[in-house]
Amino acid sequence: MNYDFTEQEFMFFIKIHELASALTGQADITDKKTSGFAMHEILPRLAETPYLKLGLEPVDGFSSMLAATAAAATFSALAPSLCLGVEMSARVFGRALARWGDRQQKDSYLLRILSGQLIGALALSEENVNVENDLLNTTGKSDGDRVVVNGRKQYVVNAGIADVIAVA
Repeated sequence: MNYDFTEQEFMFFIKIHELASALTGQADITDKKTSGFAMHEILPRLAETPYLKLGLEPVDGFSSMLAATAAAATFSALAPSLCLGVEMSARVFGRALARWGDRQQKDSYLLRILSGQLIGALALSEENVNVENDLLNTTGKSDGDRVVVNGRKQYVVNAGIADVIAVA
């Protein structure tokens, strides 16, 4: 397939390539001890571009998800694990928050996700999840001004470095 990107989008892809290239030369981004550093380093830099906002809010001159996908492909070619962490924070956690969060949560967390100040994670996977889509076993119960969560999640991308985790 042939996609015609605008000059603005093309320049954006070059900027993403430059950011990822610069970061991969600074630290071993596969090292668990430095992965949090890498995320905290690149998120504010990505926030200076449309990267974190694509797919979550309109960006003038960009084709939204198509541009986001092409930018992620550029990013992941240089730093696949780091790209996965950024995508989970911005697009998976960010989209869940944008869709189901209340006004206070959006004001507290979504703006900080989009500005690169916060790392998010979504705890979704469970042991029994399968192609039949069995129900999730994790439960949440209101207890005064808090929610008590009971259950087990697995494969939570960003869990060790997240500032905030949403549980499904």
